[in-house]
Amino acid sequence: MAKPAAEMEGMEYLSSLPRRLVTVYLPLAILLFVLLFPFYWMATTTFKPDAELYNYEKFNPFWLTHPTLDHIKKLLFDTSYPEWMLNTIIVSVASTFLSLFCAVCAAYAIERLRYTGSQYVGLAIFLAYLVPPSILFIPLATMVFQLGMFDSIWALSCRGTSSFTPSLSSRRPRTRRFQSGQSPNWSKAMSIIGGR
Repeated sequence: MAKPAAEMEGMEYLSSLPRRLVTVYLPLAILLFVLLFPFYWMATTTFKPDAELYNYEKFNPFWLTHPTLDHIKKLLFDTSYPEWMLNTIIVSVASTFLSLFCAVCAAYAIERLRYTGSQYVGLAIFLAYLVPPSILFIPLATMVFQLGMFDSIWALSCRGTSSFTPSLSSRRPRTRRFQSGQSPNWSKAMSIIGGR
């Protein structure tokens, strides 16, 4: 069944198989290969023994002939990799929760509490987000040394918090029209989100 002319408008060049092959399927196949090949390479080299990794005259570098778990065993039991992974998880989780807590408190104070200069505080937080992290490295490192947190997990967690909090707290909800009474459902909306 032929498609209506309105549906085909702008897409008529894809009506034949050779054109679809050249303009859609071939570029997608190339992109898929480029994106997935590094993962294939990592997976095959993980399970290859050393002899297959270094001797390309006897073994094909793209195929796996004698799989082994020696590299995984060495990584997990002969190195400090599990400790490094645990440290990474602790730092990422702590940074995320500290950032969210600080950002929610700051965003609530900026948006809901009325005090002189609240708009300027919000603008200052947003402008702090625009400062490149490389400029903040020296003052942050000085503070870490002064607090005695150098070479600790908490120093990394605080560093992550300091870089993520301004961006989270500057994304304020759009409740201005509810607060000014422009919405007919102002009282209902405020009761749902816990407002006055």
